[in-house]
Amino acid sequence: MLAYIVKRCAVAAVMIFMVATAVFMILHVVPGDPVEVMLSADSGKPDPAVAAELRLRLGLDRPLAEQYASYLARLARGDLGRSFLDNEPVLRNIAQRLPRTLELIAAATALSLLVGIPLGVLAARNRGRGIDRVLGTATSLALSVPTFVLGTLFILVFALLLRIAPAGGYVPFSQSPTTHLTLLLMPATAVAVGLSAIIIRMTRSTVLDVLQQDWVRTARAKGLREPRVLRRHVVRNALGPVLTVTGLQMGSMLGGTVLVEFIFNWPGMSGFLVRAVEHRDYPEVQGVVLVTATLFILLNLVVDVLHSVLDPQVRAS
Repeated sequence: MLAYIVKRCAVAAVMIFMVATAVFMILHVVPGDPVEVMLSADSGKPDPAVAAELRLRLGLDRPLAEQYASYLARLARGDLGRSFLDNEPVLRNIAQRLPRTLELIAAATALSLLVGIPLGVLAARNRGRGIDRVLGTATSLALSVPTFVLGTLFILVFALLLRIAPAGGYVPFSQSPTTHLTLLLMPATAVAVGLSAIIIRMTRSTVLDVLQQDWVRTARAKGLREPRVLRRHVVRNALGPVLTVTGLQMGSMLGGTVLVEFIFNWPGMSGFLVRAVEHRDYPEVQGVVLVTATLFILLNLVVDVLHSVLDPQVRAS
């Protein structure tokens, strides 16, 4: 088990290095000069002398190889650099906003698991019956509607028509826990709908597969009651693929919550990333992409380890 974890950690470290290199190269190869973007905000063509001085101050006048070496050296020290726009440490700016995005994703994932696994088991246990067909139709509908459309519909129905929920905004949990959770509910639900549909389908499929295994028939032949067979022999063995899919989807949600945060005015990473891209702020874009990719990789590492705990065949393979 330890060897498996060490091997997966080494693979994760290589992937993070490749992401860091790729994002640096892409930003410096694509057309567009951040100095010209910064100096052309309020006027026309920037003064060449001013542009040269700013480029010198930001270190953009150095050869690309030298900038890359400096970038890797900073990363090794855990330094993501300073923003071109406000000269603030990128790591501090991300640390202020990332918890809000992670909170939104965690709440959406918890809702999805609480709803998806029981409904998936229910659909599998009633295969071909009415409840199975209703859930199949509902999951197809949930997967066909984009998240930002759902968010807009939620605001229209629950905030403007029924007036039972706020349209959006953010209040720190320490200031008012009730208001904070109320404001979190609608965006988290909008994000959770699609993931719930995926979990329902995956749980149904894996439970149906496990129900046909010999050990399940043996457990029933020994006289175990059906709820115990489901809990101890079916659901536990079916959770591995469900956890894997959930982990992958959580990584995707790191980027997919941008529009939801914008719609509900939730001050997470979305506004920060949009500002960074708009102004070609290299350190901020590199920092956001690298942190997001690192979280995605670490999340999959945790999922793989959990999967190997649930299914020893994964470690053997």
